[in-house]
Amino acid sequence: MNRLLLPAILLVASLPACSDFASNRERYEQVVKDVRARIKPGAETLYFRTKWNFGPALPDDTNVCARLTNLGTLFVRITSRDNHHAGRDGYAFADPPMTNMRQISLALEEFGCGEWETIKPINNHWWKLQSYLD
Repeated sequence: MNRLLLPAILLVASLPACSDFASNRERYEQVVKDVRARIKPGAETLYFRTKWNFGPALPDDTNVCARLTNLGTLFVRITSRDNHHAGRDGYAFADPPMTNMRQISLALEEFGCGEWETIKPINNHWWKLQSYLD
């Protein structure tokens, strides 16, 4: 019975993240479309704030970080929920797709998109991010 309990707990713990992405996917994909319309290849990292409430934020807080490299790689990090000391949730989008967590982690660091401890693949282009850093 114990062998079944751990996988069940892990499945239940992952459901909120999966349901958030499923129910808000159009919102996140619209952010990527907005980034594509605003960003130029090789430009500095683009930071901006979406219109939706992503948590208790200061007026200058942003929840999108994006970069389009000279080689045409688009990277977008979206903070979907910022609970400050209680952690952050978000997503990373990459086109062309990045195939492993190390690539996502390096892009987050190189482009100034924050520190995230948990990085999990959702599909070819999307990754789930979580952070519990203070």
